[in-house]
Amino acid sequence: MNEWMGKNNKTMAILRVSGRRQEGNTSHETQENKIKEYCKENGLSIVETVRIVESAKDSNLRVKYQGAIKKAIKDNIRHVVFYMYDRETRNLRDNEQNEEYVKKEKLVIHYANDNKVLYAGSSDSDFFLRDINAAANKNFIRNLRTKTMDAMKTKAKNGWFPSNHVPLGYALQKTKDSEGKELKRGSIIVPDPNISNVKWVQREFELRAQGFSYEKIRKACIDEGLVPINRITQYSLSSVERRLKNKFYAGYFDWQGEEYQGKHGLIIPQKILDTVSDNPKRKVVAFIRKDAPFGSGWIKCADPNCGCNIVYDPKKKKIKESGETKIFPYYHCTNSKRVHATQKGMNVSENKIWEQLDPAIDAITITKQMADDISEALNETHLKVKKARKREIEGFRQALTNVDTKRDKLFDLFTTNSIDQETYRKQEARLKEEWNHYTDLLEQANDTIDGVYLETSKSILELATTARAQYLLATPEARRTMLDKILSNPVLDDTTVRYDLKSPFAVLCEMKSKNDWRPQRESNPRRRRERAVS
Repeated sequence: MNEWMGKNNKTMAILRVSGRRQEGNTSHETQENKIKEYCKENGLSIVETVRIVESAKDSNLRVKYQGAIKKAIKDNIRHVVFYMYDRETRNLRDNEQNEEYVKKEKLVIHYANDNKVLYAGSSDSDFFLRDINAAANKNFIRNLRTKTMDAMKTKAKNGWFPSNHVPLGYALQKTKDSEGKELKRGSIIVPDPNISNVKWVQREFELRAQGFSYEKIRKACIDEGLVPINRITQYSLSSVERRLKNKFYAGYFDWQGEEYQGKHGLIIPQKILDTVSDNPKRKVVAFIRKDAPFGSGWIKCADPNCGCNIVYDPKKKKIKESGETKIFPYYHCTNSKRVHATQKGMNVSENKIWEQLDPAIDAITITKQMADDISEALNETHLKVKKARKREIEGFRQALTNVDTKRDKLFDLFTTNSIDQETYRKQEARLKEEWNHYTDLLEQANDTIDGVYLETSKSILELATTARAQYLLATPEARRTMLDKILSNPVLDDTTVRYDLKSPFAVLCEMKSKNDWRPQRESNPRRRRERAVS
């Protein structure tokens, strides 16, 4: 008899796939056949087979898996068999937990395809090999995510929306090879073959172009039978508004914080797109010029009822003496929402905008001596915070341990039918939220200890020390970029530019005006420490 067998040969077979797409394929069947064959060869008796559809990369989300492991321990099922290493875990937390169960002789873990057994008497090299597999599997998931995100960004750059969730009126179409066969991977976005959905969206835009409110648009689409009966209750005013403001219908989309021009065909006529003021990509875009530093919507209209982009609108004037036509750079609000009765008095020259923005650079420029003093103070503060954070971290770790204990007790109550499924689900959700809360606090505390903010502060101080010199030598585009780093919410109130300094620079500006910004040191710190100890 094998050393690991003992007197108990009761076995649980755990069959796991990562997602719903694999649920209907032969993966579960393949795993089960191999595990049955392995158990027969090794004298193991399968008393329970658990089929799981959930990812192994995140321990917090593995409810069914953790439930199966706890049930095996509770029911004295000594042996748990997986198809191979990566079917057990792809995260280090579950890896450590199961190793603890094994070393306490609560479980013997088998990997059928690899013909490997992990039990209390296994050598250190066997546990080490398992650790390597777990780390490799975790790294595989990390690399897969990076490759997937890179591939999706490339797809976005090529003009195709990377998401599988497309707006109403569009559908995904599988790409085909040269012979017309559908490829397993890759898709493009086309108008929805269900013409009813296309007509529904088109009608919303048509009615909006005629000046209808969101409420009247919703009522008209329902009355005209454009909205399927089963979707009427979900058809809200906010969904109408979202579509009318969705730049996707104008041929654009956002991905990972960047805007791209899509290759998908328009289902809304351009004339209607230009009329609908809700749409962010109307004809006014033609006035936005890359060579105009303030013509990219960086400044907004200050009127709270408007808030539209300030755009470049050059004025041409013919010089009588020379006959030359000269261009004068001017800017004004697009007035797309028709808030302003007239544009009279709202045109402002580029030079006047610069004159009003230039003082911001003087306001945040500091001397090198002040930068050194601030840096020294930050380092002193960091040392104090570091000590305090270490105490906090221990508290957060203890809190996480307490949450895990509560979750274990909750699961025990559920498996013994002391509480119903609904109560279990609500309490588990509450504990999960609590666990995530303490995890976030722990990460924030660790970030503070790592001193990442010191590097950020250093960059800010370097910019503030050299701001004036850099600004004077920079091109208009580079100067605008500098202003973008230090200013927030720039708005144009008729011809007056108003703005706020971003938080760190606002603090610097305030510190410049105070001579006593830094707390005074003790005149005799050694004596003070001695008194505190005695």
